[in-house]
Amino acid sequence: TLGEVTLPVRTLAGLGKILWGEGEIQRLISTDSIGVFADLALPADALLVWIPPEEPGTLQPLVAALPPHILWSHLTALDPAGVDRVLMLAQRLGRPPSWWLPQALAPIKQAYAAPLHDARCWEPSRIPRALLALCGDLIESNRGLSAEVCALAPDWHAVG
Repeated sequence: TLGEVTLPVRTLAGLGKILWGEGEIQRLISTDSIGVFADLALPADALLVWIPPEEPGTLQPLVAALPPHILWSHLTALDPAGVDRVLMLAQRLGRPPSWWLPQALAPIKQAYAAPLHDARCWEPSRIPRALLALCGDLIESNRGLSAEVCALAPDWHAVG
């Protein structure tokens, strides 16, 4: 495995190509949660990248250095701000929005969903259908789910 590599923001502008040793990267999973970054079990063909929430532009040079066939998904909180982050990142990357979510999301939502803390409510018209189908109960109850409570789920998939 690649292990851990630190790429300071100042080095990203000069990043050329990322070459993978053994196997082949098929998916890039980005997250803005340090807890997820530390605990998430990855498929062998995936690369996990933590991006500072206040610097979403740091992902663009990294994605540009990877082969174009690599799929991208983002793992973040399931709340209105999380939806905004994924939509904004997708727009910056020129890719469709994609959420990296546990396959068994229902029991996690049932156990850990919490009322939204900010004054902002869900805006269903901004949410892609695939995500809306999985989060309708959160939207109706005006609750959200932190990324950290999902981190130890065993099986994951892309939604979007």
